[in-house]
Amino acid sequence: MDLAVRIGLNEAIVLNQIDYWLNVFEEKQDADHFQDGRWWVYNTIKEWQDNFPCFSERTIYTILKNLRDLGLVETANYNKAGYDRTLWYTINYEKLNALAENPSCKFCEMDNANLASPIPKNNTKNTQIIEEEEEEKQSVFENPEIAEVFKTAQAEIGVITPAIKDKILDAISVYSKDWVIEAMKTASVNGAHSWAYAEAVLSGWKAHGYKVDTRSKKTNKSKNDLSDWRNLRLQNKGNGNGK
Repeated sequence: MDLAVRIGLNEAIVLNQIDYWLNVFEEKQDADHFQDGRWWVYNTIKEWQDNFPCFSERTIYTILKNLRDLGLVETANYNKAGYDRTLWYTINYEKLNALAENPSCKFCEMDNANLASPIPKNNTKNTQIIEEEEEEKQSVFENPEIAEVFKTAQAEIGVITPAIKDKILDAISVYSKDWVIEAMKTASVNGAHSWAYAEAVLSGWKAHGYKVDTRSKKTNKSKNDLSDWRNLRLQNKGNGNGK
């Protein structure tokens, strides 16, 4: 029986996309997406919606919840930062295969009509879903200090991909919020609107001191060396050794 008929068209579309990403990560052997012996994809509800612009955030949440209720999708949290509540998703291929082989299995007995029907406006279940959705949508951006960092990142760097988001969070834990913000501003002032440049700035500050311009140090050193050479030459002349 067709998967879309069994679980709903929208659910089949999203499940197929998750499967695609998991296979991509496996082929690339992307260690960042491999946890506890399985491959995972992580996105906030907003990031899911960016990947499926034809669906609203509410629809995305409902689709993912349906897939979880069916047992076809499992979630976890492997984020490095404790305050990052972005969910990670993987597919339970054992149940997916069982669904294909045995349509009457207990975990796939769901009324397909209910999958496509809207959530009732007022009832306890709907209230619970809304609360769960709001909890899941909470992310690092709800922390005022972290929100300030990413606001600066969007202004000075531009589009923040999930990979860059993780790097920024790592940098905050290694350095500090203020250092990261100033590094991104420094990158922007120098016409380099990239996180890679900001990382290089942070590394320089860590090695030489906060906001120390190593280029200035090099220039000053060259000037000092030239001055020392001139003084030495004058001294040699005074001793009758100059040419």
